Amino acid sequence: MARPVTTGDLPFLAAAYRAGMARYQVWVERDADRWRADLDEGDPAQLLVGALELAPGGDWARLGPPMLDCLRRLGGDLAAARGLPNPTVHLRLGDTQVAQALEARLAASAVAGHSGPLALSFYRTGVRLRLEQGRLAAVEPWPSPGQEEGDAWFPGHSFLQLLFGYRSLDELEHAFPDCATRDPTVGALLEALFPKRPSYTWFLV
Repeated sequence: MARPVTTGDLPFLAAAYRAGMARYQVWVERDADRWRADLDEGDPAQLLVGALELAPGGDWARLGPPMLDCLRRLGGDLAAARGLPNPTVHLRLGDTQVAQALEARLAASAVAGHSGPLALSFYRTGVRLRLEQGRLAAVEPWPSPGQEEGDAWFPGHSFLQLLFGYRSLDELEHAFPDCATRDPTVGALLEALFPKRPSYTWFLV
């Protein structure tokens, strides 16, 4: 259940903020006056999300979608109370959220601490990753991979099935003859970074 923040929530808000900022090298200290000012300065026509935090051990795959649904409903309720149209929900979460999830998966796998490049070819385009001691050091687009270049190959949009946990690497290689990995180490990396996980979605009519 989502609801607007009140002044009574400020201690919890400040504590959650400090815990989340521990992942950054440089961050801004915010005192109670700054948080109170944010309550007074909010724009009811727009719901801007600057951070989402869970308690240690929280499952983002399970709790993330319901949190987003709550934000949408909360924004609609606030707008309706003020006679305004439904606001747009903007997620401004920085560029390290996904990297942290991938690094955590890698750290819990048999290839923890791996270093080296990982080039994924989609035949017409691709993406290059670089791992340094288990950390995701770089991700860059690969506009025109050569036919024999890369460490793993995914035809069409098949990589999206791996990315979203819909199919395992073995299932994709069985279903698509052109889906392959260069060697077992690459396969182990991909299985660690993109494990198959269940999802629950509603269809729209």
